[in-house]
Order: sequence, then structure tokens, then C-alpha cells
Amino acid sequence: MFPWEGRKEGRKEGRKEGRKEGRWEGRKERKKEGRTEERKERKKEGGKEGRKKEGEKEGKKEGRREGRKKEGGKEGRREEGRKEGGKGGRKEGRWEGRRGGEGGKEGRKERRKDRRKEGKMGRMKEGRRRGGKERKKEGGKEGRKEGGKEGRREGRKEGGKEGRKERRKDRRKEGKMGGMKEGRRRGGKEGRREGRKEEGRMPGSASNSYMGPWPKDVGIIAMELYFPSQYVDQAELEQFDGVLAGKYTVGLGQARMGFCSDCEDINSLCLTVVHRLMERNGLSYDSVGRLEVGTETIIDKSKSVKTVIMQLFEDSGNTDVEGVDTTNACYGGTAALFNAVNWVESSSWDGRYALVVAGDIAVYATGSARPTGGAGAVAMLVGPNAPLVFERGLRATHMKHAYDFYKPDLMSEYPVVDGKLSIECYLSALDRCYSVYRNKVQAQWQRDGSEKRFSLEDFGFLVFHSPYCKLVQKSLARLMLNDFLSHPNPNTETGLFSGLDAFRDVQPEETYFDRDVEKAFMKASSDLFEKKTKSSLLISNQNGNMYTPSVYGCLASLIAQQTPSQLAGQRIGVFSYGSGFAATLYSVRVTQDHTPGSVLDKLVSSLSDLKVRLDSRKKVSPAVFSENMKLREETHHLANYVPRGSADDLFPGTWYLTRVDDKFRREYARRPLDLPSDPECVHSSSAAEHIPSPVKKMPRIPAVAAAISPEAAISK
Repeated sequence: MFPWEGRKEGRKEGRKEGRKEGRWEGRKERKKEGRTEERKERKKEGGKEGRKKEGEKEGKKEGRREGRKKEGGKEGRREEGRKEGGKGGRKEGRWEGRRGGEGGKEGRKERRKDRRKEGKMGRMKEGRRRGGKERKKEGGKEGRKEGGKEGRREGRKEGGKEGRKERRKDRRKEGKMGGMKEGRRRGGKEGRREGRKEEGRMPGSASNSYMGPWPKDVGIIAMELYFPSQYVDQAELEQFDGVLAGKYTVGLGQARMGFCSDCEDINSLCLTVVHRLMERNGLSYDSVGRLEVGTETIIDKSKSVKTVIMQLFEDSGNTDVEGVDTTNACYGGTAALFNAVNWVESSSWDGRYALVVAGDIAVYATGSARPTGGAGAVAMLVGPNAPLVFERGLRATHMKHAYDFYKPDLMSEYPVVDGKLSIECYLSALDRCYSVYRNKVQAQWQRDGSEKRFSLEDFGFLVFHSPYCKLVQKSLARLMLNDFLSHPNPNTETGLFSGLDAFRDVQPEETYFDRDVEKAFMKASSDLFEKKTKSSLLISNQNGNMYTPSVYGCLASLIAQQTPSQLAGQRIGVFSYGSGFAATLYSVRVTQDHTPGSVLDKLVSSLSDLKVRLDSRKKVSPAVFSENMKLREETHHLANYVPRGSADDLFPGTWYLTRVDDKFRREYARRPLDLPSDPECVHSSSAAEHIPSPVKKMPRIPAVAAAISPEAAISK
């Protein structure tokens, strides 16, 4: 403790004692807290020296000695304590009798006269009025009472210094011996430190800090998709809805739409995709340190989907898993992914994987928006040494307030949609994000000494959030328009911009619904679309809009339909959009190593069965689809409900809802896996090595289908 801290404690004690008007509580506290200790301290503090020096200077040395011999100090202290009625009176009486007594009545008379002259008739009143000011300086009490100014100075010098030193030593000892409680009572830092050691750690707080090298090449290591086992054909739905042929299949670019029965909900979808990813990649649940879910399918306004998924971790005993749910329309999965990447790259990372889940059930009321529905979930394993590496510093985000798509009715699964405004928000966000992204890339190039202009040609592949496939094709054309308008001197005679000279002076914000501009640039960008984007639309075309997993279903579709050598070293642009609205354009760089057994080879192989799985689904009639939508409307918010849908119609290994009890608590079960007879196809459940290369021990997932051609992605 520092000297000023000792003085501070003295002042605090003086204020407290001075306010207590000589009451009985004061006597009790003084007896308990150390009147004896105070006497001892004062004796140690050089009381003898103070008395000698004071007596020599004031000429009262003989009187004090005689007073102590004859009266012993006791009678003087008692008399003064009774008259003054408080702490101050008792202390003064004790010290007066001990130090200043003159042996009889004459000494007392002289002291009374001196006090009357000074105008201090009652120590109790003086203590209340001054609030203990005279008691702040512990080393100078004796001098203030009898010795005048010189006595006070000497008393402070001699008693204060020595007393403070002794008290500091005593407090340090007491703080160490007493632990946390004693440290708080004494106000000493040493006591608090020792107390923390004695109190111990919180139970279960194992030291799990990662002290290895900073993670490199952070990105997506593995992916898994889940979509429903049944679908409705869009051409048949056109006939059922009584609309013109081609409205859904050509105008929207959709071929099939997956949907869920009432025995599946957002929790079951996410349980299924997480369980499948962990099984297929031979991962142990204790190797996951962060789990975050992006979804806009809300079935509980408090409890997160992530906490439901945690039941998969129970057998492993791993409860030290960060992350919860993230929500903003279709953007929640991207926000969750960014959070996971940031965690791995931060000082909070403990060396384990992050797991990101994006899942939704997209349903609409009867009408023109219903064909843009769908359902599904995507799980992504994030860590270092990944085959899909996030490029540092190359994220471009644009966020604004708009009511283009929102869900204000908490009793309904259906959104309120302003279709025209939603398209405008989507395209304007794309314009802005692309401009910002392009500037960031060019700034990096300039630092490296290059003056090259960035364009679409610098993306190996591009994937987009896909409400429907036609909007994705328009989006690529939109990026070409941006390149054209920003180019200082575009060649309109040959090359990409051939024949576009008439659009040189158009304003981007005036072209969102300009048919001429749209048609011209869709035609000009058709080759780029075939090469860079079309293969990403397999899931979107065959299963529909999945909301938050939509853009990652496109990324998985792209990877599934390329060979590792075609992907190696490529930059993949990813545009994510969520209504309301929030949008980001970012890029991932594919690792160069595409040899058999590499992490890239394993990722491509694990997704190569997508086409086979899509073709294995059951087609149902539009009438059955419509009945299922009606059933969901009537039952999705009910308690005491047992779903009517059959688990036998689900894929093996699918989690499903078994009942909702009277307190709205949901219970789930899993349909058993149909294990293959080939032992090489059964994936290990052992833990995968995750430092320094988390996926090195991941068993290779057998390819059950060859990569399909891009032409299969969209039905003509």
C-alpha cells in the first residue's frame, strides 16, 4: 500500500468515527476492531519520543511524569470520557491522563482553562462539527491536543512516518492471510490478488488456449447440403395454377421446387445437415469450438436453433461451443460465416473448427410468388488450411433500410413482398458492392505496382444469391453494364462490348427495369454466364429458393460440377443479398493443390453426389403440394400436435419432428441410416486432426456420381 493510501484510510476512519456522536455503537466497534491494537500501534509509533520532545519544548515534562505516577492515567481518562460523551472525548481523556496529567486538580484546572480559551467546550460537538478532520492525521493526534503547533509537527513527523510504515506492513500481511474477503475489507491490492488464487477457477473452465502459429488460409474446409425428399414439377404447377406455359420455367428459370411436409421444421433441417456433415467427414463433436446458425425461419422468439443442435454434442460432453443464431432475411448465413472466419482469425480462437449452418423453409401464400419457394440447409466447416480461402480485405458491403420483403405477422410463415422494389434493391446493392469491391482490388494491385483495371474477366467463377435463376442471369449482365460504364474508352466494335455503343450514356439507377438495356447486356454476357455462373444454378433450378442457404447451395453446385484441376487457383466471387436490406460481395481463392487426396479433391468428391440425390427424390402432384401448404398454414403454430407426415418418405438419416407438447416443446427423432454393404463406404467416426491442418485425416468420401455438364443446370 502506498503512503497516500494509508492517509486515505485514516481520513475515512476519521469521518466515520467523527459522525458517530459518541454513541454506544462507536464504543462497540472500537472494542471489536482494535482499541488495544491502536494503543499498541501508537506506542510503537514513537509515542515516547513525541512526548519527550513536546515536553521539552513546552516545559511540561515534570507535570506529565507526576500526573502519570499519581493518577496512573485511568482516572483522568474516565473523567474526560464521561464529560465529552463520545469517541473524541474518550480518546482525549485517555491521552490527556496518560501524557498531559499533572498529578491532581491543578493539572485538570489548567487543562479546562486552556480548552475554554480555545472555545472548544465539548469534544462531542467538535467531533460532529468538524467531521473528524482532526483525526485524519493519525501520527499527529497527541501534538494537536497539548503540544501546540510544534507538538503537532513533531507528532506527525515522528508518529506518522513510523506508524504508516508499520501499518503498511501489517496490512500487506493481513491481505495475504485473509484472501479475497480480507483484501476487500482492508482495501489492499495484495489481499485481492491472493484472494483470487484462494477462491479458485470456475468449474469446467479448462485451459484450452491455442498457442500455435497464427492460422493461415482460413476458409471453408467441407460442405454438406440437405434438401427435402419430395418436389413439385414447375411445368405441372403452371397448369395447376392456370398461368401461361413458361411463366415459371422460362420466366423464372425454375424446373422443380422442393418442399417439406409438416414433420419437418427448421430445427430438423439443421439437425440433419450437421449430423450428416459430421458423419461423412469423420469428425468428433469435441473438435468444434463455434457453431452459428443463419436463418429467417423463426419458430421460437427466444430459443435459438443452435441450442437445439447442441443435443448432437451431448454424448461428446462438449458444451464449450460459442455462437448462436443470426437473422436478416437471406443474409443471415453470410453473417454467420463471416463471424466464424473472424473467430478463427482472432485471438479468441482455441484451435478448433467453426461450424456454420444456413437453413430455411421458404413458403409463400397462393399467388405469383409461390413458385419462388423452396427449402434446405447447408453446413460449412471453417478452419485454417482450407481449399476455399477467404481473400483478406476483399469484402464489399452495402446496407440500407427498405421494406422490400419482410415478415411482420409472427403467426404466419408467409412474408409480405414488394416484388418490384425487391428487384430494385437487389440490383442497386449489386451495383454498389461491385464498385466498392473493384476499388479494393485495384488498390491492392496499385500497392503491388500494377495499374491494371479490374473486370469480370478477373473472376474465375461467380455465384449469386438466387431467389430464382433468371435473376442471377440478369445480375451477371448487370455487372457487365457496370464494367462498360466505368471503362474510360470501351471498344464497341469488337470484343465483349461489341454493339453496345448506344448505351454509353445511360444512368445505372434508371436501368433497373429498362428492357432494352437488360436484353442487350444479357446477350453480350451470355458466354461469361455459361463459363462462370451457369453451373452454380443446379440446386436453385432443381430445388428452388432456400433463402439463407441459397448462395451456398450455388457455391456447392459449382464445386460439384468442376474437377479439382478446373477449380485450382481460381477466384470465386460470391454475392449475398438479404432483404431489408443487407448485401456483400466477397471472394474466395481456391487452393492450388488439386492432387488426389488433397483437401480440394476431398471437398469436390464429397459434393459429387448432388445430382444423384436430386434425382432420387419423389415427385408429387401440384394438388398434394397445395394440400401440404394448407396443412402448414393451419398447424405450424399449434401446441399438442402430432405431425401427419410420414417419416418413411424422408431420406435415411433425416431428423424429423415427432410431436409438439402442450408447452410448445418440440421433440425429434432420426430415421435410421441405410448403411451400404461396402465397408469402404462407411465413414469413420474418429476425431479428425485439426492442427495444423484440420482436414488431413478426413476420410475421402467416395464419388457416387460423375460431374454433370453445366447444361443440366437449367431446363430450357
